[in-house]
Amino acid sequence: MARQYDTESRRELRERIAELEAERDDARNESNERADFMRREGYRRCDIAACNCNSWHGGRAGDRLREIYEVLGERVNGQLPITVIEGLIETEDRLLAWERTCKEGESDGN
Repeated sequence: MARQYDTESRRELRERIAELEAERDDARNESNERADFMRREGYRRCDIAACNCNSWHGGRAGDRLREIYEVLGERVNGQLPITVIEGLIETEDRLLAWERTCKEGESDGN
């Protein structure tokens, strides 16, 4: 009787192992499908050592960067886009300050 129980337990254990392996394979396939989707959408796995987020970055980042270059046009002139944008913001800040100064002068009666 003990031998039959042992054989039955082993059979159940083999069946359970097969079920778990099938679940693992399904989960792995789903994970691969999701990763493929992310890659097709322009994302990439983070490989930045300093970030170490184990996540995805991007999402058509190259497209967005090209759009920025197009909008900035000739202003880029060999500079990084962020440098050009910072310069534009500084210019806007100066113009807004000048405008406030002009308005204050008008309200003082000058």
